[in-house]
Amino acid sequence: MKKNIIYLIAVIMGVVGFTSCDQTDNEPMVGTFTPPEVTIPADGKGYVLTEDGQDNLVEVMEWVHADFGFPAAVTYTVEMTAADGDFSEPYELITSNEDQVRLTVKDLNDAAIEFIEPDEPGDLWIRLKADLHNDVDVLYSDTLTISVVPYESVKVIEPLFIVGDVLGSDYVWNNNNYTYILFRDSSDPNVFDYTYTGFFNAGGFKLLPELGNWDRQFGMVDGSIAKDDGGSGNITIETEGYYTLNINTDEVTFSIEESDATKTDATYDMIGLIGAFNDWAGDLELTQESYDPHIWTADDVELSGGELKFRANGGWDSNWGGTSFPYGAGVSGGDNIVVPEGTYFVKFNDITKHYVFYRKEQ
Repeated sequence: MKKNIIYLIAVIMGVVGFTSCDQTDNEPMVGTFTPPEVTIPADGKGYVLTEDGQDNLVEVMEWVHADFGFPAAVTYTVEMTAADGDFSEPYELITSNEDQVRLTVKDLNDAAIEFIEPDEPGDLWIRLKADLHNDVDVLYSDTLTISVVPYESVKVIEPLFIVGDVLGSDYVWNNNNYTYILFRDSSDPNVFDYTYTGFFNAGGFKLLPELGNWDRQFGMVDGSIAKDDGGSGNITIETEGYYTLNINTDEVTFSIEESDATKTDATYDMIGLIGAFNDWAGDLELTQESYDPHIWTADDVELSGGELKFRANGGWDSNWGGTSFPYGAGVSGGDNIVVPEGTYFVKFNDITKHYVFYRKEQ
């Protein structure tokens, strides 16, 4: 009997020991994390910004990498807020996976005028966020104070262009081709949504906000849309057809979905412009594009300034106006579009009624 009791105790101790080891093995590992350290700029540095130098380099911000206890691809975000405030809703200045970022005068000014009146000195807090993934705590550098005198900046809408073999032209990979410009619902510079509904060939393409510059491209990286990545891959269309493309260039969100439109849909015989520039008499006819019969364009259009409208077939039964310029979605029978004097590339989509006036002279 005594031997049986001793054996039972040994079995129980073995089970307890095994369970204890098993629990220990599953406990999360606790490491020592070291936050990033900003080395440039120095705390208290001041900047006086001017618009005529907005494209100039104002600072190369540098830091010592965060240490998460193991090799990892860390995303760094430069955050800014008003001095003596908090970082509950910070301005995200720029993001990088390196140990430095190059800031232009415009980069810093765009952030500063969110908190400081133009031409007035003010202090800002700036810090660096190190983010790995959702299962690991975010690390932050110490907060620095910088002094900035910003200038008054008029926000300009940046165009966005399709470049690739999806639209069927011999020149589609020409990154100076402005004719494949995307549309917008409005010309509010604080809204960053772009759209395009039309016929796409099977193939690849990218989106460029700046003609002639491959470094500033939107393309695919690891299955997601990426911004300003010169090495990104093509966005691809597997099957030709009509699609609606939407992209927000600020939040970097993207979608492309099949559209109900077809090339055999009823189209207009003619789309034209009529307005003050031609004394509301006759039409300046747009060209129906060979790659898509729903896209109408006219290049080097000289407009004297004033009001105008789009209309179909030289009559008023189908006409479209709007209150937004240079981008907008035409409204049937809507207000006249007010257009400043200039020379433009004009584009109109008879499916969505979107229009754009791309100014030629800069």
